[in-house]
Amino acid sequence: MIGVLPLPAAPQLLFPFSLQLPQGMAFSMMLTFIAVGCAGMASLWVSGKRGALLPAALQLGGAVAALAARDLVSLLIAWELLTVSGFALIRYQTSSYRLHAALRYFVIHIAAAMLLMIAMIIQARVQGSLAIAMLVPAAQPFAAAAVCIKTGVVPFHAWLVKTYPEVDPDVTPVLAAFTTKVAIISGMRLLQLPAAGIAVLAIVGLISILVAGVAAVRQNNLRRMFCWGLSSQLGYLLLLAAIMQPRHYQLLYGIIIAHTLYQTGMFITLAGISKRYGHEDLRRMLYEARVSWFTVGLMVVFILSMIGFPYTMGFIGKELTKLFPLSRPLMLVVEVGYTLHLLAALKAAAVLFRNGPLSSSRVYLQRPLHHSMVAAGLPAMLTIVFGLLPQLLPGFQLDPEISLPGLVPFMLRIITAAGLWVLLRRQIIHQVAVDLRRDAWFAASPLQAALTKSLLPLRYAARVVHSIGPQRQVLLLLVSVMALHLLLVTLGGAG
Repeated sequence: MIGVLPLPAAPQLLFPFSLQLPQGMAFSMMLTFIAVGCAGMASLWVSGKRGALLPAALQLGGAVAALAARDLVSLLIAWELLTVSGFALIRYQTSSYRLHAALRYFVIHIAAAMLLMIAMIIQARVQGSLAIAMLVPAAQPFAAAAVCIKTGVVPFHAWLVKTYPEVDPDVTPVLAAFTTKVAIISGMRLLQLPAAGIAVLAIVGLISILVAGVAAVRQNNLRRMFCWGLSSQLGYLLLLAAIMQPRHYQLLYGIIIAHTLYQTGMFITLAGISKRYGHEDLRRMLYEARVSWFTVGLMVVFILSMIGFPYTMGFIGKELTKLFPLSRPLMLVVEVGYTLHLLAALKAAAVLFRNGPLSSSRVYLQRPLHHSMVAAGLPAMLTIVFGLLPQLLPGFQLDPEISLPGLVPFMLRIITAAGLWVLLRRQIIHQVAVDLRRDAWFAASPLQAALTKSLLPLRYAARVVHSIGPQRQVLLLLVSVMALHLLLVTLGGAG
């Protein structure tokens, strides 16, 4: 009798390079990326920025590849494609100032990729596979740090709020459309943190909501104000990703879709406003003619979505934070952040939607509406349709367990923000923007002076690290991360 020996099962490929068409809400997210990518590239085309079309297309390709990736190597390659194409976009129309911004962007995102690579190595060593799944506990801190860096939340916000306002205005919509959203979605796919890790991510999100919200209100540069607002909004997304259960992720996808649409359309509109005025200084705009009604309509759509107008996806995103267990002080931070968003919106509206005070120095603009702003029509239309009717999104279904409050809380916030605006309107519009390098700002009180003195060693260390250049910074970061990894392995073995 001849026995039949069973063949051993083929081991799972360590580097499968597997891509698969996304399903459900991930498919809707992919369609959203394609829509905003086409809108951004259309704006570049009609503005005559043809040289930026290739890196913009690579940005779109990297975002779609990140959604379709089924293994960590493919995800890492998608991240790097976003980094390299982002570097090329920032370097578009070469200047030494933009070279510095591009190097800053490149170094920080390479650091995030190195953290993800360390998580990938740990996952492969423990599981023997690189298929995308919830990471093993030892790998999750590195992946969480990488997600926070690429998301651009406080305290990892410097690359976002310093890079986006410095690049060409027509480049900002494409640059801001993909990277941060891909980071949030990657975190949803890879992370399942313990209670302590969830608390850390939630606190990081809350800090970003508050700090970036305050900074947004204090800005007098239009694009910089909305960049700080973007960092604050990303704090909301990180907070929701931390506290929501995986069964609610389809709702979080809907919120990210709404955020992507209005944020891309907003930056396209801001690029048109910048061309019309020839600058982005809100204080100068007070004494210049009002923007066109088409621009006003676009800004109304995007601002209402940003502040969470009732029963839109933005409203759902703001109110979801109340449906999960947060302590009263943390909920107070969320409410304060919401009010700060409203104040920033009122500041932009006061400057752009109405003429400034009568003055002989008012300048009447001769520049017509720039035709590149027509590209903002697609995000505006999709913002209205999917904001009011999210069930039209493929795969979207509102969880029956979730019930949202009515209009009363929203109206109370509107009244609070309006009251603060009436009291602080002059200070909010005419104040000097935040500049932490000014010693006079720190010397305003004994507490601030003491804080400045305590931070001097940290500021000196930051200057030293800055002076060694981006290449040595990457090397220093790599050595630090590897040392941290060895320390964790040693402590884990000792335990």
